[in-house]
Amino acid sequence: MLCFTTLPVCLWKRLPRLRCKKVALFHLIHASNNGSRKDNTQRLWNECASNLSLTLSQVEKLEHFARLLMEHNQNVNLTAIRDWDQVIVKHCIDSLTLVPLIKKLSSNFPTRLVDVGSGGGIPGIPLAIAVPDCNITLIDKTRKKVEIQQRIIEQLQLHSVRCLWTRVEVAGQQEEMRESFDFVTARAVASLDILVEWTIPFLKEGGYLLAQKSVDAQFSEIKRACNAIDDVGATFHDIHYVEKEPSPVDHRRKAIIVLRKDTNTPKLYPRPPGVAQKRKLG
Repeated sequence: MLCFTTLPVCLWKRLPRLRCKKVALFHLIHASNNGSRKDNTQRLWNECASNLSLTLSQVEKLEHFARLLMEHNQNVNLTAIRDWDQVIVKHCIDSLTLVPLIKKLSSNFPTRLVDVGSGGGIPGIPLAIAVPDCNITLIDKTRKKVEIQQRIIEQLQLHSVRCLWTRVEVAGQQEEMRESFDFVTARAVASLDILVEWTIPFLKEGGYLLAQKSVDAQFSEIKRACNAIDDVGATFHDIHYVEKEPSPVDHRRKAIIVLRKDTNTPKLYPRPPGVAQKRKLG
């Protein structure tokens, strides 16, 4: 059984590919003393579009999504962020850091992805815009949020996206959903020891969980989750560091924890709603 006592040392030994491996998608730099935050955000956005080879149509659709998110957020609490620059950086750009991983890890397109706890459609909707060959399912337990997701999907004419109003523990036991996806994404949903029970059952063998975390949280969460990861049939694959420097917007440095599903998940998981939080695996 995989277990860590002093995590950074054990992680170093067990995952040699992590050594000095950093993915710098966006060379984030602080704005000059004379530069405005707006100019800095625009520069980051331009770099993001260039690095991912986004078309003008894709960029316009992503900006349309950001406007719709802010518009609907006035009536339903989709995000605590209400500033345009931060919506672009924290929601759009942050979502798109997953794109190179999806393209690298996917052996065939079209590919299937499920985004759990998607809230306002993040990161699922930006991913659908940036990777048109990805068929995406959004899951959220709050009906009002799912209704807004559906409106946004219709307004953006995203034909490869569907949204479901359900609990992740229920969806993970449904035959049509279970072990049928190539990727699961999760952003600000739960700690990793809970998240693996909720997400790994959705994956086919050889599929990947892409969990967006802050660098500060990654090692403590991996340490707590080592037994849970084994229990659900997954293993550590990699950790991708998104930025060389902390974001100039929120001053945090982000990472993506990548887990690979190697064997079928026992039918027991996910357990009924609420159980994973009360009785964590391991």
